[in-house]
Amino acid sequence: MDLISYLYGVVIFVGGLIGYFKAGSLISLVSSTMIATLVVYGAYLSGQVPRNVNVLLSVCVFMAVFMGYRYIKTSKILPAGLVAVLSILQVVRLLASLRKSSR
Repeated sequence: MDLISYLYGVVIFVGGLIGYFKAGSLISLVSSTMIATLVVYGAYLSGQVPRNVNVLLSVCVFMAVFMGYRYIKTSKILPAGLVAVLSILQVVRLLASLRKSSR
């Protein structure tokens, strides 16, 4: 079970809830729900077969690029900078686990 990835999904979802309640951003709520669902699904798949991180890795790379771009445009740490850093850490962790399991 990949608890870290499940927690990452929760952080994404909670961020969308905060965006919705603070700014009335329905798009934040919908997109965070979709991304968090993909993260949880990817975490489930990687829990079944440890090398099966394709979905999770793809979502994390997408979030790192997308939120990194938003951070560069806005210079706002929350939410863009935080999610970009968490996503990059997830990508590094997943790639390290792939490398470790291939030995």
